[in-house]
Amino acid sequence: MTLVESPAPASADEPRAQLTVSKSSKIAAYQGDIKGTINLGDSYYHGQGVVQDYTKAVELYTLAANKGDAEGQCNLAYMYNNGKGMAQDCSKAVELYTLASNQGHARA
Repeated sequence: MTLVESPAPASADEPRAQLTVSKSSKIAAYQGDIKGTINLGDSYYHGQGVVQDYTKAVELYTLAANKGDAEGQCNLAYMYNNGKGMAQDCSKAVELYTLASNQGHARA
């Protein structure tokens, strides 16, 4: 999934059911499923199904990146490059983009 500026986070007035990610998505992510981890990170990044939380997105992208996943590395690089969820660190972003690029990731 390409990271772009997301819409505003869900408002407090929306029904609670719309603010939660499915339990199975969370279980998949925390059981080590890389695709599930990235998807859950994307949900937190975009505020889709959960309250937008860049710090949580960084945590999830880091899990995937640390397993050598190019999509996780690229998404985490984006977060470092733009200072979303952590302090901006362009050197770390370049390092992660390079790792993803070396695996043939198109956006890296």
